[in-house]
Amino acid sequence: MKFGRFHVFILFLFLPSQEAFASVNKKITLTQPTVILISFDGFRWDYLDKVPTPNFDSIVRNGVKAKHIINTFVTKTFPNHYTIVTGLYEESHGILGNNMYDPVFNETFHIGSPSFLDIKWWNGEPVWITNQKAFKKSAVVFWPGSEVKGQTPTHFLKYNNKLPFKKRVQYLLDQLEGNDPPSFLAAYFNEPDHTGHQVGPNSPELHKVIRRVDNVTGYLLKSLQNRGLLDQVNLIITSDHGMAELNSSRIIELDKFLPSDWYTLVAWPGKSDRPKDVYFHVLPKDGMLGKTYKKLKVIPHLNVYLKEEIPEEFHYKHNRRVMPILIVADDQWIITRSISEINTHGNHGYSNKYSDMHPFFLAQGPAFKSNFISEPFENVHIYPLMCHILGIEPSSNNGSLLAVKQLLKIAPQEVKQDVTALIVLSVISFVVFLLMSYGIVSFCVKNHCRMRQYGHIYDLGISDFDL
Repeated sequence: MKFGRFHVFILFLFLPSQEAFASVNKKITLTQPTVILISFDGFRWDYLDKVPTPNFDSIVRNGVKAKHIINTFVTKTFPNHYTIVTGLYEESHGILGNNMYDPVFNETFHIGSPSFLDIKWWNGEPVWITNQKAFKKSAVVFWPGSEVKGQTPTHFLKYNNKLPFKKRVQYLLDQLEGNDPPSFLAAYFNEPDHTGHQVGPNSPELHKVIRRVDNVTGYLLKSLQNRGLLDQVNLIITSDHGMAELNSSRIIELDKFLPSDWYTLVAWPGKSDRPKDVYFHVLPKDGMLGKTYKKLKVIPHLNVYLKEEIPEEFHYKHNRRVMPILIVADDQWIITRSISEINTHGNHGYSNKYSDMHPFFLAQGPAFKSNFISEPFENVHIYPLMCHILGIEPSSNNGSLLAVKQLLKIAPQEVKQDVTALIVLSVISFVVFLLMSYGIVSFCVKNHCRMRQYGHIYDLGISDFDL
């Protein structure tokens, strides 16, 4: 009896663990084009060169990479994430910053505000809604805008920054394993942005985080491969902005140049007395617009715009949420009312002309070329690109599919040209057929008459020709 128990013990000892069983995934066959969109917040375009990133490198070898992408101004998290999924500039979709003021609503928008998730703030149509209008399903993890009332994805999670990165990936995988899997999936990760703010873009601590998100990418790639999905899904990995290095010697103190009671800065609640950021909307007090503007204009390293003078290339000024004056610091400078301790070493939000504000873009899958490096393009073009791959009609947007055609195995205009060529060829073939038919009939009729003349009559049979 003891001998039998011993053998049972040995048998269980060598049985595969639950994890081993789980690793042998059932192969999945998708029946529709599928896109997985991943964002690593604050992943600057050149982070790929700072440390070894074998999993990102694998995507580059098997897919496409942009030298960088040009994000929208202001280069903040919520505006750019919403641009990516709507294809709209910030002035069009209305999310002009992580915080803003609407004079019609007489309300301030910021993360956690009472009406933060009210659809009245969010214009445009996110790709998951476009997808669902085409009777397809979507699954989204934490993407900014995915919890807005009235435009939620089919499947989504409420934001929880403590949810481990691998569990976010697993949620997407679980959706793909369902009986009716979504064709559009997306997930947001708050690194390396979080660490970049704390330690700056050039810190060894940040390098560790780059390795971490590369490992998360590797986990996703391996999991897709185990399920037979790696060659079926179109994976896009990108970001919203880069990160600039800060230090305490580059501070713009507004109180040194003009009285603080002349104006109000649109800032986070609780921080309006000692705000620190790279740009601000300025609302002058009644009758103080001219004086405030003149005083601000002389401040070094500060770009000052009346609303109507904001450069058109920012695609920013045509919105009521833009205040009468916009101030934007030079790259790597910070704006504050008065001197205070700078407790962060990295920030973003500057003009999108600065290279350290630019994010990265990688993609692989059946729709994309292999081992291809693209010139930079604007992130408004990602939305029409995804719609094209999904086979759905995009909503009105500021992007252009032709601007990213170089990424695709089959360029969109080539498809149109092929269809046009087929139509032309069909028409020509039909005309040739008619001419040949007419020629044959004419020949036969002529010979019939000639044969009658010489006494040789052949009944050709009228039924042989459909005249």
